Amino acid sequence: MVSKRKFLFAIFIVALLGVIVLPFFNCNQTSAYHEFLGTEIFKKLSRTDQVKKCASCHKQEYESELIGPHSHAYEMLKEHKAFVNSDLYQCSFYTKTVNEQVEGSCSGCHTPQNLFEYLLHDSIKTPGEMAAQIMQSSHVRPDTRTGEASRITAIDCFNCHFDGNKMVSLKHVASKEDTIPSLQTIAVIAKNNISCFPCHGDLVRGINPAFAIKRTGSVLCKNCHQEYDEAGKGTHYYYWNKGPEKKADPKLFSMMDDFHFNFSPNKKAAEITWINTTIPHPMSPGPETIIKCEVLDKDSNLLGTKIIRTNRKKQFDADVLTQPEIDYCFGVQGDAVTFDGSPLTYSIVLKNPSKAELFRVSLIHKAQFWFQDSLGVLTAFKVYPVNK
Repeated sequence: MVSKRKFLFAIFIVALLGVIVLPFFNCNQTSAYHEFLGTEIFKKLSRTDQVKKCASCHKQEYESELIGPHSHAYEMLKEHKAFVNSDLYQCSFYTKTVNEQVEGSCSGCHTPQNLFEYLLHDSIKTPGEMAAQIMQSSHVRPDTRTGEASRITAIDCFNCHFDGNKMVSLKHVASKEDTIPSLQTIAVIAKNNISCFPCHGDLVRGINPAFAIKRTGSVLCKNCHQEYDEAGKGTHYYYWNKGPEKKADPKLFSMMDDFHFNFSPNKKAAEITWINTTIPHPMSPGPETIIKCEVLDKDSNLLGTKIIRTNRKKQFDADVLTQPEIDYCFGVQGDAVTFDGSPLTYSIVLKNPSKAELFRVSLIHKAQFWFQDSLGVLTAFKVYPVNK
């Protein structure tokens, strides 16, 4: 027969285990764990502390997002404004435009209000109609949050997961057809990525559905725009700019495999061929991706370099040059990306071509194509044999 002392001790152990285990259990119980959203204590927290509340259960998502570009969107906007107002930049028309719009259309995307609360609230019931509206050539941008304390987290958890009452998941707009390429349409693509569209609609409208389905399967933005940790788990929406050494690169980096080096039969001429099998949509209007192709000898000494730029300067200049006071635009014209599988070729001049052994491809990203190349950030590089 169990003594009273042992019985009380057993109850104590069970209660202790409950205290330890219950918080972890609640992390997976949306209705229980997210009850804090409605409390007065939570409503009085700063935006930073509210986001940290998410981190208490969603540690990896928090860490991944908080070192990615989304969380730095507000800082990048301020840096951009400071740059175009500095002595380093001389284009009064664009500086005036930035100063006028930074608190309007610019900050609406860099520090938006919660999308499902203010802009996408009908998308849960009618995702197709909402997607079609956003796919139009012009649409309403998100309204901005106000106040430095509110903006400091830039694009955070609540922007994409809070509808003003409860946390929501993008799974509510998914359908079983998403995994059947032959049934995928722009409408389905839109449903999958609907929270990305308000700020990135100009890109989505340029997607060629046939290309995207053929090359990448289900066209989820995060198929390309995320890395994976050492366990193979996706690191939320955007890829890390640092992290575990063993993490896997995002699929976007496979675009380096699309560049090929070729000699002529007599080895006196050389060219680089780019056959795009990775990118399904045009670039954003402002940024630039620089592809630096280098040919090296066996000791990694440089024999020749070809710089390939992808930007939308031609389209951007056409708009800017309509202003009577503007007759010149900064930046170097880049190449348009082809989406139909047709190759782009570039000649490259080599010294000592007979010593060519290695072909190195580097991706460099700039916030705006008219900025100096020195402001570009080396994102990734790969080295191949020249016969790759």
